[in-house]
Amino acid sequence: MLDKIQIIVSNNEQNSKSIDDDIEDIKKLKELDDIICPIDIKQRITESLLKEYRERRIGRPKALELALGYHKEFADPIFGNTKYDYEFRLGNSTFGVEVKEILDFWMSLVTGHFGSQLVNHIDSGNPGLVGVFGSYPDVLDGMPKMTFVGGKFKFKKFDESFTINRDRMRGFIGRCWGSNVPIEFCSPNPIDSFNLILGIVKHTLNGSTIHQFLPRPNNKIKQQAALCAFTGISEAWSTAMIQRFGSFLKMGNELNIIPQELADVSSGKQKFGYKRSLKVLREMGLSPKRLAELANEWGVKL
Repeated sequence: MLDKIQIIVSNNEQNSKSIDDDIEDIKKLKELDDIICPIDIKQRITESLLKEYRERRIGRPKALELALGYHKEFADPIFGNTKYDYEFRLGNSTFGVEVKEILDFWMSLVTGHFGSQLVNHIDSGNPGLVGVFGSYPDVLDGMPKMTFVGGKFKFKKFDESFTINRDRMRGFIGRCWGSNVPIEFCSPNPIDSFNLILGIVKHTLNGSTIHQFLPRPNNKIKQQAALCAFTGISEAWSTAMIQRFGSFLKMGNELNIIPQELADVSSGKQKFGYKRSLKVLREMGLSPKRLAELANEWGVKL
């Protein structure tokens, strides 16, 4: 039996807030009239952020605990001192994970705290990632805006190095990937986010199992399931088609040359027929011109 992956959760994460705490913080921020800061925090509190916080019902450690129900390769998490938010260990191997809400992502990026965390990651020599609890479009939507007062920046020592735009954002993400600490944009739902993160961690530390997704020509059940995804093909028809053509791959090759073969497939006393065949051939990628020719030849409307 394989050893389980150990999880050390940073002591700081014990203070991960619930949705009610976050909404109260947002309300307080929105009530502020003047903030002496290079970034207008009120601009950062967008509808997408509010939506994110409404969807988050629990603290992060609890979300991790619930997500672990789908991953039996991990031991129960413990709190401790670690240089990451979440540290995963298997034997002599370590995988570090930093997690950020959208608001925290922008705040730490602007203040430089994010950069310090990434440098620590890189210096450790361990693989890792930064998990952002929000999609890439939501993160861009939460991009901070510089504040002007009377045509001037509030922050007197402002220079171009403080600006953030989409080009700089893409460049920053590229640098992270190039430094072997990729940024993964996950979901506002923390359980979904941890499911993705745990999947990456276990296949990094245990080794890839991508072979499970390689083609299996002899696996008739999987081939039948693939056929059933097409319009009009039931389990009975998929069985008849595999018997007729031998495999899904052979079926595609033959139909590209002789489409009539599909219409002639029989299940019991019934043939698949021209009308259903045209629908399947369209979904299989047959060209519009060829489909029109077949429809005319078979006397069926597209």
